[in-house]
Amino acid sequence: MSEMLTKEYDNPMCRQAMSLPELIRSQYEDLEVKTRKVLSFQEIFNIQRVVLTGCGDSYAACMATKHVFEMLTGIQAEVVTAIDFGRYYSERHMGVDCQNPLVSAVSNSGCPDLGGGTACEIP
Repeated sequence: MSEMLTKEYDNPMCRQAMSLPELIRSQYEDLEVKTRKVLSFQEIFNIQRVVLTGCGDSYAACMATKHVFEMLTGIQAEVVTAIDFGRYYSERHMGVDCQNPLVSAVSNSGCPDLGGGTACEIP
């Protein structure tokens, strides 16, 4: 079936979409280990809400992911533009202690500013 779709709709966007399952498989093992270093087992299971944030295409990706994320995890997800998240989200929105949501900031091309430069600089 996928071979038929690839031939019928052979364009860059289709090829990129069709390559995603392999990309996820190739990245999962590495990302799973890194995630376990950032969040403890208990912290992972304490997550009761997720906030997805981004701008432009990244915001659109968050919107597209929201319902699937909720369906697969059973965890409530909220999508907020990055500018609204940065300006208007306060402690009241974020909760306290183990009720804090997991925030996932999505960026297609940006680099985080780490104070002394960006994480994307190549030495």
